[in-house]
Amino acid sequence: MLKKHKQILVVIIVLILAGIGYVLFAKSGQQNDQELSTNQSTQSETQNQSGTDSTTPGESTEQPKPAEPVTTESKGVFSDEYDITNVDIQVFEVSYSGGQFLPNSLEIKVGDIVVFKNDSPGDFWPASGPHPTHTAYPEFDAKSAIASGKTFDFKFLKAGSWKFHNHLNPEATGTIVVTK
Repeated sequence: MLKKHKQILVVIIVLILAGIGYVLFAKSGQQNDQELSTNQSTQSETQNQSGTDSTTPGESTEQPKPAEPVTTESKGVFSDEYDITNVDIQVFEVSYSGGQFLPNSLEIKVGDIVVFKNDSPGDFWPASGPHPTHTAYPEFDAKSAIASGKTFDFKFLKAGSWKFHNHLNPEATGTIVVTK
């Protein structure tokens, strides 16, 4: 009889521990979902900023960085995790009109971000040269078509002169010169 009571007690303890583990796991999942939602909202807000410091003295400009690159329907494809509130980083825009990039030549510094905006009625696919291999700067490649009205952002981390093109219309080209 005593052995049977011990077995029942062990089963009850195991069930209690399993219940506690489930509750902790469920709370952890909810907290991670809330943090991911907050990070995505923060990235959307920082992406809308011009990159200039608009804080008042004593006010912090630090914002949480997203844990991983994010794709959002309203903003486009983000190639890398980055914090555009850093005053040393500048954000530039290159638009694609359907036949050309404007500007088609741009000089920036290492760490700066270029937003490639699709102002054409069709898709475009910004990528480094040469076409079709994109081997000059393989990371600089949207890797898929970007729809009309959407963007592809890329943070340039390598100094050099980087030719780029629209993979879907290779005659449309440009150059990004990245200095230290």
